[in-house]
Amino acid sequence: MRVVSAAEIDRVLDYPNLIAALRAAFQGRVTAPPRHHHAIARPGGEATLLLMPAWQEADAGGAGFIGVKLVSVFPDNATRAKPSVIGTYLLMAGDSGEALAALDGVALTLWRTAADLGAGRRVAGAAGGIASRHDRRGGARTETDRGHATVRPITTSASGTARPAARSGWPPHSTGRD
Repeated sequence: MRVVSAAEIDRVLDYPNLIAALRAAFQGRVTAPPRHHHAIARPGGEATLLLMPAWQEADAGGAGFIGVKLVSVFPDNATRAKPSVIGTYLLMAGDSGEALAALDGVALTLWRTAADLGAGRRVAGAAGGIASRHDRRGGARTETDRGHATVRPITTSASGTARPAARSGWPPHSTGRD
């Protein structure tokens, strides 16, 4: 199994290709059940574990992939100089369930959210993004509904990909973790 760091994700991704890949993915047959939310009792407080599975439906072209984003939220981590939110994305083969890669979930989420919102401005205005256009549960009304303030600066850069006039000089992939 390959481990893909935040620095590698930042090095290989770019917004035009990511936006195109997301558009194609949301047009395909993908199942993404509601996320699982688990409270975990810990001395001095409560932690949270979030599980977000998704998979491509098997067809004549192959079995596709299975993935799950795992996110832990430990609010007291700040007292240990660690991030309170830590995420990992596990990518598996759709035909065997074999683990193929573990990717830095925070970097992946920042890129994906910014690309979604950036493409959404061009496609659906500030009211949404790629995912909200395909979200059967209702979608977002504003950028704030779609993501945390952490992605706001990179969202501007992703928007510049879809709308060149919106480009900023801010590095589109700086996550501050390198």
